[in-house]
Amino acid sequence: MDRTLANMRDQGSTSGVRPPATNDGVDQSPIVLPSPDVWAVVRFAPPPDTAPSDLQAFAIRCDDQWVLTDDALAFGEIETVQRFHEWRTTWEQVRTLEPLTTLLRLVDLAGELAPASDGSTGLLHPSLAAFLVDDDVFEIPARRSARSADAIARLADLVRERGAEGFGIVDRSPRSERVGLARAWPAYGGVETVAASADLRVVFDPAAGLFCELPDDAGTSFGPIERAESTSAVFTLWSGDAELRLTSEQSRPLHWMIPGATAWAVRRVPEILAWARTFAGLADSFELAQRIDAPVRLSARRPIADYGSSNT
Repeated sequence: MDRTLANMRDQGSTSGVRPPATNDGVDQSPIVLPSPDVWAVVRFAPPPDTAPSDLQAFAIRCDDQWVLTDDALAFGEIETVQRFHEWRTTWEQVRTLEPLTTLLRLVDLAGELAPASDGSTGLLHPSLAAFLVDDDVFEIPARRSARSADAIARLADLVRERGAEGFGIVDRSPRSERVGLARAWPAYGGVETVAASADLRVVFDPAAGLFCELPDDAGTSFGPIERAESTSAVFTLWSGDAELRLTSEQSRPLHWMIPGATAWAVRRVPEILAWARTFAGLADSFELAQRIDAPVRLSARRPIADYGSSNT
């Protein structure tokens, strides 16, 4: 069943279309960019005073940190980004955790599964959420690394014991080198606007999965989305027998959600996978922090240029 955005407006609620999931937490602004990733950083040496000659045109010093220029991020060669990443690993270890909104769900779940009063999830106290929302840096001193590592391991066990399922996106692009899920969400918490423009809103509903909300008077949604494919002119979504075709302009939020992907599928996955990078990344970070007696810094500010699926 082929449906364009226009005839979806005309035909209302049928297969693949439902009234939109809503709650007070859904951002209704015209433009919503995907939530930024959170990083765990452990510095084991002072950063250099100058950049290598092949990076001097692309890297700038900001306070005690080196970052790529906006031009390098937007228009630079991938080799430059990779070279910059390799250079940064000479003074600090960076681990990519989950997107901010997904990590905040873990903060809330931790409070339910093991309240901070028992000491098992002290790291995930609500103050963590406050600092992340304020786009600050949260520093965990080295003396707390052992306790924090135990807390994260205990929380991972509690999540597994829940036995819940979440939703994950598998990148099926022909030349993709991505390892693991491209995006994942737990079946916990409220409805979230993942990305949105004036033409389309991508919404995650923990009870059902991903939906596209259409800008019509009826406020209908297409989904749950099962798979997607894009070409230079058309972005096609499937939900059961229903099909929705979007123009390249209309589909921008879907491209923002998984940059570079041309084909993907939504699957139910064990909930623990929605936070897999966080549990693994924090375990690595606390291990190094204990070994070299250094703090772990968590931040939603971009510490390195993101490329591919590398997490080294």
